[in-house]
Amino acid sequence: MDANIPLSGASQAVSTWVAWRTLALLLLLNVMNVVDRNLPFILIESIRKDIPLSDTQIGLLGGVVFTLIYALVSLPAARLADRGNRTYLISGAAVLWTAMTGAAALATSFLQLAVSRVGLAVGESAIQPAATSLIADLFERGRRTALSIYFVGTSLGIMVGLGLGGWVSDRYDWRTTFLVFAVVGLVIALVFAATVREPVRTGAHAPVAEKGRWQALFADPVFRHLAIASAIFMFTTMSNAHFAPAFMIRRFSMTAGEAGLSFGVLMGFCGILGTLAGGVVTDRLAMRDPRLTLWAPAIAMGLAGPLFLAAWLAPRADVFLVLLVVPSFLAQMGTGPIVAAVQSAAGPQQRATAVALLSFGMYAVGGALGPVVTGMISDALKPQYGADSLRFGLGLGAVLLLWCAAHLIAAARAQGQRA
Repeated sequence: MDANIPLSGASQAVSTWVAWRTLALLLLLNVMNVVDRNLPFILIESIRKDIPLSDTQIGLLGGVVFTLIYALVSLPAARLADRGNRTYLISGAAVLWTAMTGAAALATSFLQLAVSRVGLAVGESAIQPAATSLIADLFERGRRTALSIYFVGTSLGIMVGLGLGGWVSDRYDWRTTFLVFAVVGLVIALVFAATVREPVRTGAHAPVAEKGRWQALFADPVFRHLAIASAIFMFTTMSNAHFAPAFMIRRFSMTAGEAGLSFGVLMGFCGILGTLAGGVVTDRLAMRDPRLTLWAPAIAMGLAGPLFLAAWLAPRADVFLVLLVVPSFLAQMGTGPIVAAVQSAAGPQQRATAVALLSFGMYAVGGALGPVVTGMISDALKPQYGADSLRFGLGLGAVLLLWCAAHLIAAARAQGQRA
């Protein structure tokens, strides 16, 4: 895997070091990005002791309140990333979202929590399109693997946020937990701002991107099917992240620390391995036949759906955790390959915009609806099923992964026909 940074007068060794150092810092920022957005999910039962919240309100905090704002702001943020200095954009955004994480510690009502989530969404909306655009310029070969390493931050963030967040909350309180992670994130943001410089944009324009319109991306059947598949996947992912810890606390009588540590570590490790495996496998498949790169995540997603459903129906906590292992691994295999496929439809001046359009569908549709629909199903069925009511909403997300797999297969076929 070679890093490609066209620095005048610099040796290849220096260029490689800069690429990997930048990737490492982007990974850390992505970890904190995911930690901060997921902290409320492991803290929610503690927060409810101070601020009464229904499951629908919990879903709104992570669904419409966060993801819809995230999706809307990501589009202009991506335009800034494509036209301006991406490192400045990432640095400023990171400072903003860490400040909003600290502000959540001061909340005394649902409205104040919602305002802090809006500010968090505005800050976090910039990192994904800008960071993936940077990585595309830093790594010419092995780009899928490099992107997969970056997206490992998602799984690490879940593991740290749920595991360590629950641990800190059990020993102190939920307000202290927000403040601790806000300080850690701010330190990483300042290090990134002080050490990372904007690289030269590389690569030739792709045929789709040359049309110069966002509509041109949606005219491409590969991008269109990937966008739909990603939105469905985010519906399930956000539902699981929001409500799985609460489900474990209610159904299996776990503490926040126990639920956060067991679920966070399991999802984290499985996600890391699945994300890396998806990047490595598809990079190798690309060397044999580029048309094969989307088939691996399509098959993996089709298998993950029924296996997640089996986990939500488990009778005991130990069985539940064991059944989560395989689908948690499989579901993350498509992250790097899907983003790489999207970037292949865009030139260097539209990479961030292409990823932002993908993210818009993921968060404005899937991410916004997933937690809210799950929460509404849980509230509606709670009088009849009690603590088991969450199973029905979470089970819906598992079934929808089969629909996600169908669109990935369609994208793979369209990619093969175009090649």
